[in-house]
This record gives sequence, C-alpha cells and structure tokens, in this order.
Amino acid sequence: MKWAAVRNFLKDSSVAKWRKALLLGAVAYAVFPFDAVPDTIPLLGWLDDVGVLTLAAGAVWRDVKRHAAWLSEGESA
Repeated sequence: MKWAAVRNFLKDSSVAKWRKALLLGAVAYAVFPFDAVPDTIPLLGWLDDVGVLTLAAGAVWRDVKRHAAWLSEGESA
C-alpha cells in the first residue's frame, strides 16, 4: 500500500468519516491497552489485536484502492 494513497484517502473530505474512523479505530484498538482480551493474557491478547487489524486493514485497503482509482480517473478526464 502506498502511504501517499492512504494520506490522500484520509485528507479527502468526500470520503465518509466512518471509513476514516475504521482505520484510526483499529490502530487505536491495537495500541491502547483497553480491549476485549487484555494483552497481558499470552497469545490470546495479541491474537485479538491481530484479528481486528487484519479485518480493518482489508476493508481500508479496498477503500484506498477504490479512492486512488477514482482520483486517477479524475486526473485523466
């Protein structure tokens, strides 16, 4: 994933706020110690973070790719 595409995605006001919140929320979930399964529980605490990040990254990846394609279509028109 190109970081410039992610930056453009986050800065674009036409992108729904909940889509941006999904990415930021997943990162916050993994970083902050308050989550469904505490990180102090070996393995399980890390697996829930990985699961949330994987699901959110997949959803955001599709949105960023669509957004980048939409921007490139606009530039070629």
